[in-house]
Amino acid sequence: MSLPWPPQYELKISTRAKHIGFRVHPHKGLEVTVPKRLQQQNILNILDKHRVWIEKHLSRIQNTIRVNEPELPEVLNFQALQEQWQIYYEAKPLEKKLRFRINETEKRIYISGNTHNKKLLHQGLNHFLAHYAKKHLIPRLQQLSVKHNLPFARPSIRHTKTLWGSCTSKKNISLNSRLLFLPFELVEYVMLHELCHTIHLNHSQRFWHLLTQFSADCLALRKQLRKADQHLPLWVLQF
Repeated sequence: MSLPWPPQYELKISTRAKHIGFRVHPHKGLEVTVPKRLQQQNILNILDKHRVWIEKHLSRIQNTIRVNEPELPEVLNFQALQEQWQIYYEAKPLEKKLRFRINETEKRIYISGNTHNKKLLHQGLNHFLAHYAKKHLIPRLQQLSVKHNLPFARPSIRHTKTLWGSCTSKKNISLNSRLLFLPFELVEYVMLHELCHTIHLNHSQRFWHLLTQFSADCLALRKQLRKADQHLPLWVLQF
């Protein structure tokens, strides 16, 4: 599939950069950094000179680029629970903190305060994710444990960038709060995967044979999980 030219890009004027630079972000697309002294340069001519490199790297991620996604999340789409939460903001720039009010019945989050502080906003939303994941994902993990006779010791919820789940030698299982955004079949696969690690703490042939008994499509689901970041909103991926 051919890419449109010129591509959409984000332009950054830098006082530190000495040369024009390009970065292809896996979810936002092309970012062009231009030294302040060269900000009057014709960007389209510069893109044309580097077209081969740009198209090569953009083609690898064209299915994940979401340049028009709003900076502030407006909706939380929890596919795992088939729930959609609406977020409402009340900006109060003079305040240093953020206040969160949760209405679980109506699936609404009201955020007031310094909403322009992205770090505070992300910390607050991640705190909510952890709380909600603990409330809804842990009971499902326990149900699967009883159903398949795969007991574990202690569950926990974490917010990590690399692992969807983990299991220790003491049979403690950790789940990623980001699982809330994934389709339920992928979430269940992760849970069964970690439960099977309570028997085989490796990825040996015996482990996969055991997992196949509880998840016949585990290999296909494993492949889908490698691309599961596409279900995550940009704000989750940025921090």
